[in-house]
Amino acid sequence: MEINEYQEKAKRTMKKLGNLQLDLEHMFYGQISEVGEAVSMLKAHYIYDKPFDTTNLIEELGDIAWFWAGTCTILGIKASDVLEANIKKLEIR
Repeated sequence: MEINEYQEKAKRTMKKLGNLQLDLEHMFYGQISEVGEAVSMLKAHYIYDKPFDTTNLIEELGDIAWFWAGTCTILGIKASDVLEANIKKLEIR
């Protein structure tokens, strides 16, 4: 799936909270929460010797992507523009 197609599909599932601040808080808090869930899964594996759960990691990365795409949508930014700008930045380092 292309990233802009994903962004459009994710947009259909976004809950609108009524104003820009609340919508952005929802997206940023969501990203933070989902990163925390991914980190907890990694902690369980590396610290507590639990099996590495690839399926769970894929789900958490998907949730992170959803909140990130939502942030882009709220701000009127094409997700592909973010990715292209990031690669350009990394290539000049």
